[in-house]
Amino acid sequence: SYVDLAIPVSAVAAMSHKSVVEFSEHLVQSGIPLHSCQGGTDERLEAIRSLGKAQGQGAVLDTLTVWTAHRLGLLAELKSYFGRLLVPRSTVDEFMELRTKEDFNRGRETMTLGYQGEQAVRDVRTPQDTERMIGIFDQAIADIQANCEIMPSNGSDNLLFDDDRVGWIEVAKILDPIYL
Repeated sequence: SYVDLAIPVSAVAAMSHKSVVEFSEHLVQSGIPLHSCQGGTDERLEAIRSLGKAQGQGAVLDTLTVWTAHRLGLLAELKSYFGRLLVPRSTVDEFMELRTKEDFNRGRETMTLGYQGEQAVRDVRTPQDTERMIGIFDQAIADIQANCEIMPSNGSDNLLFDDDRVGWIEVAKILDPIYL
């Protein structure tokens, strides 16, 4: 599980065949903290130095970073600081897929089953919950389009492992920002 392994949340989400947004939101709702760094003094000082050097140099945002920046209302400020914000096309596609999934349930109550520990948990969503989620994804897409340059990335779908093509959809979700 994510708690037991020291690997990026995007990799665990891809292995779970879930969007990194869905997976990270599930972790937070389940009370499981997301870990992005140790947060020690040396790490913070290095981040501050790097941030100072990066002003006006542009930045590439992965899916979870752009989602978090959007939810915190920081995309315009990040654009102002870095000058350019680049986002892989696969990130916007992922938000559009999540919105479409919500749209499929429009106007009706839905239910999902999951587990918290060993306890089965039922989640009932009203049509109003669905409309709220559609609105959240619409806002995220509009915010990204207004503040970021959506870029194609080439290469992640060509990744080979042991002479077999790795699941390119999952790999793209992880590696596309690197190719930018």
